[in-house]
Amino acid sequence: KVKLKIKKGNYLLHGHCHQKAIFTTSSLHKLFNLDTEVMINEIPSGCCGMAGSFGYEKKHYDISEVIANTTLIPAIISASEDTTIIANGFSCRHQIEHFSQKKSIHWVEAIEQH
Repeated sequence: KVKLKIKKGNYLLHGHCHQKAIFTTSSLHKLFNLDTEVMINEIPSGCCGMAGSFGYEKKHYDISEVIANTTLIPAIISASEDTTIIANGFSCRHQIEHFSQKKSIHWVEAIEQH
């Protein structure tokens, strides 16, 4: 049996649209809440605005930016410097970096290596 341990710290989660729609993010909360030295909060955001390749298309750029700046990007910009941003979607991570200049990681990158 493998036991995962999350690196100590504060995390801010942007759940992937597909995950939120089909499965919820409750399993990530359970995993991150196993350790009292780990704190995870979820941004009450919908889509990041990329929607796969949608936001990459020039004709959709403006609406993609509006969607990102509704909740997601302000929450990330206001997060403390010691907070790790988690975004499981590749396009979500790209959107976050593009509009906030902050890097985000996939949750697997938060696992402590033994």
